[in-house]
Amino acid sequence: MEAAEESLARFDPAEFVLSCRKYLRSVVRKNTKNGIVFGASGGIDSLVTAALCARAKDGMEWPVAGLQMTDSRIRGENYHPGAYRNLGVELIQEDITGEAVQQKKDFHLPSRRVTLFFMKLVLRQLPVRVRRWLILQVKSGSAPQWAMNHLELLTLHHRIRIARLKAFAVERGLVVVICANRT
Repeated sequence: MEAAEESLARFDPAEFVLSCRKYLRSVVRKNTKNGIVFGASGGIDSLVTAALCARAKDGMEWPVAGLQMTDSRIRGENYHPGAYRNLGVELIQEDITGEAVQQKKDFHLPSRRVTLFFMKLVLRQLPVRVRRWLILQVKSGSAPQWAMNHLELLTLHHRIRIARLKAFAVERGLVVVICANRT
């Protein structure tokens, strides 16, 4: 723990921002792209990414776009549009509701209520060894089809957003910057 605290004490935020700026500019130049796009969820990860991308853009003529893809059935998904604009990021909002509904029908996915019930009640009641076995089977892709269908439902919005982000980048010749809690 002391080593982690020591390296954190030596962390220089200004140096980090500068290195991100240099890196992002080099990626845009090297890939002969016209700018940067990222998924703008409104969370702290995408706001930090927006700020870093905006700093990389300083003095450059290329755009930084934040693609916010919301499902109108889910309340509270339209997060902080003003914050992106204040940073100088072009915020583009897309509704993915229709695509999510259609894919759910096409792949015969269970309802969200059934999946949440399964996760919150049934999964918790299973013996630990059985629960671990099932989770490992799902992660490896070799779980029973009913379990895989629940996973497909849980990752549906993520898969749609990634596909839309990549398509948007290709259409406009932009570099995709992935920002997520675990990246």
